[in-house]
Amino acid sequence: MSSLTNFIKDWFSAADTTTLIVPFLIITTVTWYFYLFFINSKTQKLPPGPPGLPFFGNLLSLDPELHTYFADLAQTHGPIFKLRLGSKLGVVLSSPSTAREVLKDHDTVFANRDVPAAGRAATYGGKDIAWSPYGPEWRMLRKVCVIKMLSNTTLDSVYELRRGEVRKTVGSIYNRIGSTVDIGEEVFLTVLNVITNMMWGATVEGEERVSLGTAFRETVAGIVQLLGKPNLSDFFPGLARFDLQGNWYGGKVSGIFYSSRCLKIAHILDDD
Repeated sequence: MSSLTNFIKDWFSAADTTTLIVPFLIITTVTWYFYLFFINSKTQKLPPGPPGLPFFGNLLSLDPELHTYFADLAQTHGPIFKLRLGSKLGVVLSSPSTAREVLKDHDTVFANRDVPAAGRAATYGGKDIAWSPYGPEWRMLRKVCVIKMLSNTTLDSVYELRRGEVRKTVGSIYNRIGSTVDIGEEVFLTVLNVITNMMWGATVEGEERVSLGTAFRETVAGIVQLLGKPNLSDFFPGLARFDLQGNWYGGKVSGIFYSSRCLKIAHILDDD
């Protein structure tokens, strides 16, 4: 026993940092893999699923065509199967009956959403109606939207406003006969003017109208693009504090909200 102890002491004293770190990482990875896929899965009674790699799970085997990929997995593992996405567990429902049971029969149980890192950064910690957990606060936000903003009475009260903006848009397009017109841009500007008029009681016209619409559209497109991109912080929450992809403070989200076009939007609306 003493000879073994002396051997271990001699080995630790002679080994450099790299020699110590590599075995530690290997042992940690094997232990985590064994616990996750053999012990934890049995205690949680999870549905079947494809085997995954240590640490990454099924991330590296995902197909860009997710609908066909999930359909193939359903043929092997059944209508309900699991996927390991990094340290996150995903359960996929591939049949209409199970989807109806989750989304309709037990919708309140499954109402909460896992807020992505980019969504949390863009919405002040997920404090909006899209990402808030189901509860009194979410019901209050929904009540405000349904009763105060989107009720028939509210929409009828701004009928003349919507009608006037549509007539302005039609007149603007008519005056540009013979020239190229971006219909999508015009529709976006019309909706934007209706919303700003409902919220602030004013609209923008002329060159400011086009400038504001372009800036606002680019800002929204940037946020949507950022939300749609895979983020390491979503699959490995322990790495979120390091913001490896630069989406948090001083990164892409801050670049969108504090860009020149976003500041231009705030300046125009503030003047109005």
